[in-house]
Amino acid sequence: TIRRFAVESSGSFDRDSELKLVFCTPWLPFVTRDFRKGKVDIVSIQNLIAAKTLGAPGKRSDFADDDSIRPSEPGSMDKLIAYISEKNLKIDPKPIEEKFKTEVPILQADEEVELAFKYGRDMFIITSKRVLSIDVQGISGKKLEFASLPFKYINGFSVESAGTLSRTVKATLFASKLEGGIETDFGKKSTDIFEINNSLANKLLLHTTHQI
Repeated sequence: TIRRFAVESSGSFDRDSELKLVFCTPWLPFVTRDFRKGKVDIVSIQNLIAAKTLGAPGKRSDFADDDSIRPSEPGSMDKLIAYISEKNLKIDPKPIEEKFKTEVPILQADEEVELAFKYGRDMFIITSKRVLSIDVQGISGKKLEFASLPFKYINGFSVESAGTLSRTVKATLFASKLEGGIETDFGKKSTDIFEINNSLANKLLLHTTHQI
């Protein structure tokens, strides 16, 4: 019943890390849990939930029985924040994939990064299994949220080019009214919306069966 999930690292002012789960059950739409700083590896929790939820669209997760946990390296969050702070737009996906499989192992071993974008302080990543949104939070920018939306739970999507009044490119991913979705404003009109559209379409339009 998990449709989306996110983890937040601890920050300068909010010293707790956090887990967020979004369900398809109306009687329990979401659950959040705080963890004291230094008492839990939030990346390992993310890995375990990802292993349970990511799989082929419309089928039982290939990783339902996978209990593997990969710890993150000490100081990896600080290094990642410094990396994200660099001003880029479209980013080479291979270094991102390597970073998120080694230093901060958010991605699964067989998961590939296809597109990666930087907008403001945040990042938008399309992998072979999910859309991953990285939100840099707080004035100090020391708190990170990693929000995952598996492809098998995306029921629709749209991309919007820049216009005379709207000078930015947007992408919207629809899950459901109950579960919400993800809307991303890329901040610059030079972003190739067709590249984003094709990446999403190649995954979502090839599959007609979705879990409900």
